[in-house]
Amino acid sequence: MNFGRTFDGFSHAWSLCVEEHFYLLFPLLAAFWRNGPPRRGATAFLGVLVLGGMVLRAALSASGVPFWEASYRPTYCRLDGLVAGVALALLRHARPRRWEQLVGRPKALVLGGIGALAAGFAVYSPDTPAGAAFGFPLLASGFAALVAAATAPGFWLARARIPGAAALAAGAYSLYLTHKQMIRMATRLVPDWRHRPVETGALAVALSLGMAAALYFLVERPALRGYHRFFARKVPDALRSRRQPILADAHQLQGHPGQGRPARGSPEV
Repeated sequence: MNFGRTFDGFSHAWSLCVEEHFYLLFPLLAAFWRNGPPRRGATAFLGVLVLGGMVLRAALSASGVPFWEASYRPTYCRLDGLVAGVALALLRHARPRRWEQLVGRPKALVLGGIGALAAGFAVYSPDTPAGAAFGFPLLASGFAALVAAATAPGFWLARARIPGAAALAAGAYSLYLTHKQMIRMATRLVPDWRHRPVETGALAVALSLGMAAALYFLVERPALRGYHRFFARKVPDALRSRRQPILADAHQLQGHPGQGRPARGSPEV
């Protein structure tokens, strides 16, 4: 799905493939680091992944290979966001003092995150080796800084509540799976849609939200409830107690304490 795919109704699933590759490979790394990652080894490994991706994207861009096929979708070129998320998780759970020091400066994190995002959007370009190399790492580091700031106790970003955000977050995966098909449907339902962007856009939004809600309430939420019932019956108490803090963190991040699907790996930036 993320190698040589042309643009169609399911081409956006390339990012899901990157995520599934992460789910397949990261447990091996976690098992290798089961007693805690070595201080220098973990940093070096994550740094090699980021630098390797930068060099590879720059080389592909310089060679003239089509960016969308060679650099935008393949997993080995899109590890920046995953590395940023893993780095935050490792820092929080394996180096708690360093984590407290980091989130103890939330204003600096916000300013640094905004600066990194601005720089990332400014330099990002698939047409230049420098833009292809530095754009994704800057965007990943910027979003990672904002995520870290949002976890700082008492900081306004951690206390902020946006109406409707929890519901949108709950249905985000269903929206992700169906939005592109609904956009295409809107372009077919609106005559001469290229010259009627407002009507087409409004219909696309309505169709996307409606289909996402239907998929969430009819498929995803019942499946999640079944998962939690199975988990409560089948998993031994010792293992369940070990996983509860992780599940609780995931539910809080999704804005649904006590329910929700298991945490997803990347954002992908």
